[in-house]
Amino acid sequence: MTKSAPAASIYQAHLDAVGRAFWDRDWGSLSQYLAPQNSLRTLDTAYATRNHEEMQLSYQSLRDSIDIVGAQAYHRICLEAQFTDASQTRILGRHRTYILSGGTTVLEPYESDMTLELIDQRWLGVAIFGRFKNSDLTAISPDLLRKPTRQSGDQQPDLSKCQS
Repeated sequence: MTKSAPAASIYQAHLDAVGRAFWDRDWGSLSQYLAPQNSLRTLDTAYATRNHEEMQLSYQSLRDSIDIVGAQAYHRICLEAQFTDASQTRILGRHRTYILSGGTTVLEPYESDMTLELIDQRWLGVAIFGRFKNSDLTAISPDLLRKPTRQSGDQQPDLSKCQS
């Protein structure tokens, strides 16, 4: 999708592509939509990934976490998205995630804010903030959180324009 498309269309297409790869555990395809250096945040923790392997660890943890509750489907719906620069190469958006089994939610739907950037003609996720506790739904791998900490201030984007 080009940068001339509406921000919400680009954002939803990104959600759908990542969601399919995530559900299928297709980590190679998933990596095509995410910057290797990425900011992951929840209400109770944060981590700045250094490479796709660290991103994969977190997505595997999240996928395992929703399998435990018996999920049969995973859907993310764009609530809002906007370009944040005149050149339309950065999108801040907000979406709601539904984790379902037999058409019924197995976890309370939650909202997340995500930043996309157009890099080398591809929209890549560079930051995501899930409004849930990592202790309740493991989106940031415990293996990563056990690693020595490092400064990641340059990877913590301003998501305030997307937060309620």
